[in-house]
Amino acid sequence: MVVTQEEEIAIYNSEKALYTDVWKNEYVGIGEKSQVTQFVRATTCMEDNILDIGCGNGTVVKSLRANGRRATGIDITLGGIEGSTKGFVGCPVWALPFEDNTFDYTFSMDFMEHLPPNMVKRSVEEISRVTRRETFHAICTQESTIRPELHKSVHTIDWWRIMFKNCVQSHVYVNVIDTIEFPILYHYVCGRKIG
Repeated sequence: MVVTQEEEIAIYNSEKALYTDVWKNEYVGIGEKSQVTQFVRATTCMEDNILDIGCGNGTVVKSLRANGRRATGIDITLGGIEGSTKGFVGCPVWALPFEDNTFDYTFSMDFMEHLPPNMVKRSVEEISRVTRRETFHAICTQESTIRPELHKSVHTIDWWRIMFKNCVQSHVYVNVIDTIEFPILYHYVCGRKIG
């Protein structure tokens, strides 16, 4: 499905307004997300340039930066970020303002299911375009029980894996899992280091 420039602008404005309002009135700070931070630290190198896609309140990026990592966060709104927005860019994932292969490692946690359906393919292509080495995504495959309209692209994990396989450049390693699998993967990768 081809999206016109006018439609894209309308989608962007609608999504930005929705999530600005959600952060202002509903979402609460979710802490440091230490498991996500530890996982990213365990699966990257100190010199890697890292992109957190759909960074929300920015806690993972702030924690990575505090530990000497080069990390950037993007979200359609920076309304959830308290304090300095240094290291954060407000933009849609389907129009990333970065050059090709800018980031060694890109990731998202519980984000892709929030995308408008007609922007999913372009978003995955953009993720691929800015990723040099590896991209990791934990995606919720269930409807939201709190705000069903927030999970606009609910698909099986196999559907997401095929989408990434079809859209991502061959030199990029892709790992796509269901969010319910993340604690298992986290324990496998980080368990010996923290347990």
